[in-house]
Amino acid sequence: MEISMQTRPFNKMRYPTAGDFLYHPGIDLFRYMIAEMKETDYEALIFLHEFIESYLCWKAGIREEAITAFDIAFEKSGADGEPGDSKDAPYYSQHQIATKFEKKFAKEIGVSWKKYDKAINALFE
Repeated sequence: MEISMQTRPFNKMRYPTAGDFLYHPGIDLFRYMIAEMKETDYEALIFLHEFIESYLCWKAGIREEAITAFDIAFEKSGADGEPGDSKDAPYYSQHQIATKFEKKFAKEIGVSWKKYDKAINALFE
């Protein structure tokens, strides 16, 4: 398995999101795209969340295409909040678990969850 991660400007993401991933089964590659943030710790937290969520989805047989389609439709609907927090998300459980790890890691590295969340939300304004 190979893992690749890169940061990119928010406006260069495939759709409005702080973190995104693609799985290339033919070459066994997980590729992560993380929105550029002013704080490296924030980028690490986004990556950690995406890694945990995507790996759990992969283990559960939830395809990346289904996740991306849901996320794009959610964003287009104008609904508030994060797509993975919707109980209709095909990866709801995996997202909740990833968020728990993300919060624990934030605490370990001294990141205020409130400030981090505010910075994420600012991307969408």
